[in-house]
Amino acid sequence: MGCRTSLIKLWDINTGIEIKTFTCNSNIVNNVAYSPDNKYILGSHNGKLILWDISTGKEIRIFSEEINKISNIMFSPNGRHVLSGLNDNRIRIWDVSTGREIRTFAGHSSWVGTVAFSHDGQRIVSGSGNATFYRHNDISDNIIKLWDVSTGREIRTFTGHSSWVGSVAFNHDGRRIVSGSYDNTIKIWDTETGREILSIPSLS
Repeated sequence: MGCRTSLIKLWDINTGIEIKTFTCNSNIVNNVAYSPDNKYILGSHNGKLILWDISTGKEIRIFSEEINKISNIMFSPNGRHVLSGLNDNRIRIWDVSTGREIRTFAGHSSWVGTVAFSHDGQRIVSGSGNATFYRHNDISDNIIKLWDVSTGREIRTFTGHSSWVGSVAFNHDGRRIVSGSYDNTIKIWDTETGREILSIPSLS
């Protein structure tokens, strides 16, 4: 899903039939996320997070109106919170029911390009993205960070990629993190030690 003509479209993956159209007040929505309870769709445009009700197609809430561009968004596993990475080098968590920002994570020295919740919702992982995409004089620090959701504390930093990190994810029990980078490698990390366990080269 996504829009460049003020529309977001929801599709049935089995039939390819359009289920519903959501109207955007912005010209482009560059990130979307589906809530775990199938009730909401979240979209981002620059610094604005917009929540839609799937059953009615109506816009429910705007979370923020900042000048900072949002690079990546996702719902928490319980659907109560929203996670966003921004090009101001920060990560923010929002309350879905109120639209209020409840925590900010700071520690990256360049644009946060990718974020993910652990399956229990207690930790998040973030990766430094392509900072030059938005700010031409900035350079990605190519690092991954692990955070405690309840305190906002940085738990650990993972270093080893030689280019910006495009994607991060936890395994099911949260003991491993996988990262994909524009250095043409996929790396697996131990969350307890920060040690790189495996590096897989790209086939290209």
